[in-house]
Amino acid sequence: MFEETPIIAEFGERVGIPVISYAATDPDLSDRNAYPAFYRTVPSDNATATAIVKLFLRFNWTSCIIIYQNDAYGSGGEKALTKEFMNNGLTVVDTLVFDIATLRIRNNMKNVLTSSSTRIVVVWAGSRYTSIILQNAFDSDVLGPHFTWILSSSVSLNSSNETFHQKTIGILTVEPISGNFVHASINTTLLNAAYNIWKQYEPETFPKSGKVDDFALFAFDATWLLIQSLQEFCLKTTNNSSSCISFVNSSFCFDRHFLNSESLFDTINNMTFLGVSGPIQFNRNVTDRIDGSFYYAQNSRNFSNRLSFVPVLKYSNRDGWQEYSKANVIIWSGSSLVPPTGGAKLDGVKLRIGVVHAVPFTMINTVIDEFGQNTTKLIGYIPDLIDLLQKKMKFIPNIELIPLNRTYASLGQLVEDQRKNNRILKKKRIIGLCAMSVWYTFGNLVGYGAGRLHPKTPAGRLLTAGLYILCLVLVASYTANLASDLTISKSKNIISGIDDIKSGKISSNRIGIRVGTAMEEYYLREISNGNRNYYPLKSQQDIYDSLLNNIIDVSIHDAGAAEYVINNVYCNLTLVGEGFDKSVFGIITPKQWLYGQDLDVNILSLRETGSLDNLRRKWFQIKKCSDSSSISTAIDIEALIGLFILFGGFCILSLFLFVCNKLKDFCKISKQFQNDDVSLSEILCY
Repeated sequence: MFEETPIIAEFGERVGIPVISYAATDPDLSDRNAYPAFYRTVPSDNATATAIVKLFLRFNWTSCIIIYQNDAYGSGGEKALTKEFMNNGLTVVDTLVFDIATLRIRNNMKNVLTSSSTRIVVVWAGSRYTSIILQNAFDSDVLGPHFTWILSSSVSLNSSNETFHQKTIGILTVEPISGNFVHASINTTLLNAAYNIWKQYEPETFPKSGKVDDFALFAFDATWLLIQSLQEFCLKTTNNSSSCISFVNSSFCFDRHFLNSESLFDTINNMTFLGVSGPIQFNRNVTDRIDGSFYYAQNSRNFSNRLSFVPVLKYSNRDGWQEYSKANVIIWSGSSLVPPTGGAKLDGVKLRIGVVHAVPFTMINTVIDEFGQNTTKLIGYIPDLIDLLQKKMKFIPNIELIPLNRTYASLGQLVEDQRKNNRILKKKRIIGLCAMSVWYTFGNLVGYGAGRLHPKTPAGRLLTAGLYILCLVLVASYTANLASDLTISKSKNIISGIDDIKSGKISSNRIGIRVGTAMEEYYLREISNGNRNYYPLKSQQDIYDSLLNNIIDVSIHDAGAAEYVINNVYCNLTLVGEGFDKSVFGIITPKQWLYGQDLDVNILSLRETGSLDNLRRKWFQIKKCSDSSSISTAIDIEALIGLFILFGGFCILSLFLFVCNKLKDFCKISKQFQNDDVSLSEILCY
């Protein structure tokens, strides 16, 4: 019928009568200039394409493959959908043609679908052909759970094959419906009257009200539109109803022409009424109804041990896609409740993964298997990361160690090919006494001596002993701290960072660079301006050996690997300066790899859940080497408090001895006064 519609529309223009369709959806028929006599109550393919695109935008899908039948219906739908995809920044990755003559896909469906980056398939075909296409897809194993299929018409999925049932769960259909499904206004009075007439004259064919096909409602509105337009047209033209529908040249059928056809077309264009499928309105620009395109999305699922379609979403021009109030959640391919990403997934895919031996990213460990044999096992950050990804993405890994003779620069090609007091002083002046005290103290403090000042009394000797102990400890502490500072100062790094290398503080032939690495690229680009004047190294082990054997002074190294090696293997090497030329490690894949998006999403998921941070703590923050502090710590007053308390004790004891000595002298003088009758004035003078 779709092929004949343009011919009938042209015939209607020729004889001047309106042609109103309830089923023709060809987008080319929307052109009012080309088809001035054509109208339709069913939404066009342009409206259907818009609904499908909005469905893609709802679930963040960006691309698809279109399968369409090779007739006016299929090619028109493919044309409308492709145009709408382009207008919204979406991509039609590929198209497949279903030949309705041979009932076969013209290309290899399995090869096209499995080699494509998208996993969304849109089928634009009638119910009969859609069933055949789904069977071909099942035979080619390109249904669920790896692919999501969207159909333009629903089909019967009854099959005795249980595997077919499981693989067709999650299919969506997008089909036009009447307005009552989306709770839009409809003419219920007219609809009930039509049902009553049906029941009265053909009760045996009348189904339940909810089971009437939507296209039957479109057909009723098409008929009602013609009746309403003729009635209004005749009321405007004349009171004689027979003259308002007059034809000229009625002797021959194809020469007849309806009088005042332009007036009738204007009447239809300006009409607005509520039909049984929703509001009916047209204008002079397009043949489609202005507001009345409604759709629903059905979802295939197991229901009472049968596979059937259940409405899950509803659509209108004004509100877009919304959840259907009576529907459950959407069951996606593989019986999942999570919407698919639309891209290729690595689930079940065998991957050959090449890893580079680099501590601590990938290391070789020898273990004993269950048979008592020594086997090698890869450990490190990268094997753990692959294990996390494998558990999350369910791919089948085949990990291969890349030969050591492979350079960094050649890895891309490999994929392409498959870090104090004395009595003598009594006569001295106060200033002189203070000066002598300072000299006396300083001399003993530095070990020079105090010249002629030698204590002769017990108190003086005790005080001097305390002062000697105090000076000895203070000088020893100062000497130790000074020696430590000098040693640390002498052992400090000869450079402070990459800026010293750029300024030429290190001779170029004392700078070790591993050939064929990103470090070589950085050196040539940022330091030597392309001059290969460095000391070439072939492997990471060459870097460590050359540094330990004093062949080179410095080497530019990856921060992560260098940090691990210095903290756990070569404890006598060190990192200097801050990091520079910061970047991230990458996973080399083929260009436009099908599973790139799936890998990106899952790595981002590992990052958001903290799994990557856990791996970093496991492999980069462990430390076996002991710390060698390079910070000089001065002895504070708290550490010397005991020393000063001891010296205070010496001073108090010396003062006590001094007082005892004075009392002893006083007693001697008193006794002498009694024996020798010494005058009081002499005693006082003494």
